[in-house]
Amino acid sequence: MNRVVCSIVLFMSHLIAWSNDTISEIDVQKLTESNVNTFKERKGLEKFQVDSFRKSKENDIHAANVKIKHMQGKMQDLFEVERKEIKVRELLIAKNKERVLHLKLRKNLILMGFFTVLIISATALFVFFRYKKEQKILARQISRLVFIAGEEEKLRFSRELHDDFQATLSIIHIMAAYEFRRSPENKNYGELKNRSNAAITEIRKISEDLYPSEIKTVGLLESLKSLVKRTNAHQTMTKFCLQGDEIECTSDMRMMWYRIVQKLMNNTLKHSSAKEVTMAFSVQAKGFELVYSELMYNQKDSPRKLDLDVVKNLIHSLGGKLTVKSQTIDTYDFVVFLEEKQG
Repeated sequence: MNRVVCSIVLFMSHLIAWSNDTISEIDVQKLTESNVNTFKERKGLEKFQVDSFRKSKENDIHAANVKIKHMQGKMQDLFEVERKEIKVRELLIAKNKERVLHLKLRKNLILMGFFTVLIISATALFVFFRYKKEQKILARQISRLVFIAGEEEKLRFSRELHDDFQATLSIIHIMAAYEFRRSPENKNYGELKNRSNAAITEIRKISEDLYPSEIKTVGLLESLKSLVKRTNAHQTMTKFCLQGDEIECTSDMRMMWYRIVQKLMNNTLKHSSAKEVTMAFSVQAKGFELVYSELMYNQKDSPRKLDLDVVKNLIHSLGGKLTVKSQTIDTYDFVVFLEEKQG
């Protein structure tokens, strides 16, 4: 803008000087020599002033140009600084974006790692609990197999007692009876006959206790009724009653229930003051249930929680459960549940 103003002023000064240098003919004719000299001096002075004004204006224009160039340099510097600042901001924005992406990637990696660890932990826990469950089932199956093997060994020993030892005692008893009839005065044959007869009776009892013969031939309820009948015949402390319909099950399951009921009855005779005991069998979805109720029971005289530990160990070893149903001053009820199969 300053340059344009200076150019206009310089143009006007040249125009004024040119107009002043032009003199009309009439004026020239009227001028005298002195007037001409005066006019020339005046014109020379004006021209000098114009030249001085021109030079001052040119100096001003040059100074303005220098100032403009200086300002342009400053503006270029400012533009350069602003350009650098823009580049720095762009770099900072790119760096922030990269940092944000890095943080997002790190967050995603952390989340993926967390979920991976969670999945691995859940899988490990599932495998562990599955393994523990399988180990528990396997332990119960082994306990059942050991129990069945023990019962089969008892059956073998019972048969040997019945077939071999009892047969030998029977021969001895027959021979002693024959000789005693031939020689009644010989008391030794009579004593031998009586002792052999008592031994045969004891062998039968031991053989029956080792493995009841009706387990393989009759049902579970019939076997237990026979056990209840024999138990009631040999004692008067507690009366045992059995309720329920016949249950279809394997011979191994019959033997398990037979031993459990036998253990419960022996435990009651030893530790309980119950006058009457009722046992009710029923079939459940996965197995069989026995409700064992002691009537006329005095809780103060018989701490049943401690006395049932042996029975509980047997039931748990076979994969069953014993749960106390109710306990009052007059009654004590608990439930025994045993699954048909384990696994």
